[in-house]
Amino acid sequence: MYSPSDAQYLLVRCEDERTESLAEEDYWAEAAEYADSVGVDVINSSLGYHDFDDASTSHRYAEQDGQTALISRTASMLADKGIVCVNSAGNDGMGTWKRINFPADAKDIITVGSVNPQGVNAPFSAVGPTADGRIKPDVMAPGTNIVSSYSSYYLEHHPSAWDIVNSDKEHFDFEGRTYAWNYNSGTSMSTPAAAGAIALWLQACPTLTPDQVRELIAATSRRHDPSLDYPNNYYGYGEIDVYAGLLRLLGFTAIPDVSQRQAQGVAIRPVGDGVELRFDSAPSHTFVVNVYGVDGRRVVSHRLAPEGCSYHISLAGAPRGVYAVQVNTGSRATTGSQLIRH
Repeated sequence: MYSPSDAQYLLVRCEDERTESLAEEDYWAEAAEYADSVGVDVINSSLGYHDFDDASTSHRYAEQDGQTALISRTASMLADKGIVCVNSAGNDGMGTWKRINFPADAKDIITVGSVNPQGVNAPFSAVGPTADGRIKPDVMAPGTNIVSSYSSYYLEHHPSAWDIVNSDKEHFDFEGRTYAWNYNSGTSMSTPAAAGAIALWLQACPTLTPDQVRELIAATSRRHDPSLDYPNNYYGYGEIDVYAGLLRLLGFTAIPDVSQRQAQGVAIRPVGDGVELRFDSAPSHTFVVNVYGVDGRRVVSHRLAPEGCSYHISLAGAPRGVYAVQVNTGSRATTGSQLIRH
């Protein structure tokens, strides 16, 4: 992942893109080359320019074609280097202007909108299409009332800001500075979640290209409203599902006995020579635990009697690698799978 300062180095809007020279465009092409040279894989960006068709601005909606604005062209360059650029859609959904911003219109990037906890499009989340008719956003992620850290410098310079005064969740003082966490809503909250999911996919498959990331999003995103056709200009391909993406990348979707959802109410983690299962509430009847390798082979199968909340499944003798642990309790809540590294 690239740091915010590095991302701003790569994606910065000049005051008037119409007057930019070829030399400036070469500068941004060189910036993309630099990012590639230092091994950048994912850039998370919440940059956005959203004043259109107004006497006070030189920008027009017709320019939102993914290439007229320099900031959008720059973002598109990154995909040519194998870098996934993830950018927020913008927060104009409730205004008179409801469309996405620059560089959310860029080609070959992942534009992210926000959903609420029920998976419904947040009212503030900007929508598509682009001026040239492409569907945007590409995908959604949670962006309502997300707990986020605040810079101590922001706290010092904006002590009476509404968010600091009214929505402070937690804070502490350390070496003369105050550090705080607040509730925030916006596509700037959902975009890091999507970028983090993509970073996990790249850990599982480092050769994944930006086009393959988009294909994975299209194949695995959750679609809460089945009455809609996907992709569409409100939800893109749906809400990003990091776990479903990992299962698909690692080949576990080819194993019919492995659930596409994680079990709730039970923590599953590698411990020593095996796996520990710790239930929030003790199972009331016998349940089954199966462990599968990436080759589809079932390496462990146990039928366990209810004996409290904690259980240990031995993987002694199994080769090191990634496994899917499938728990079947008969209850939908606690039935599901979990990936572990043994």
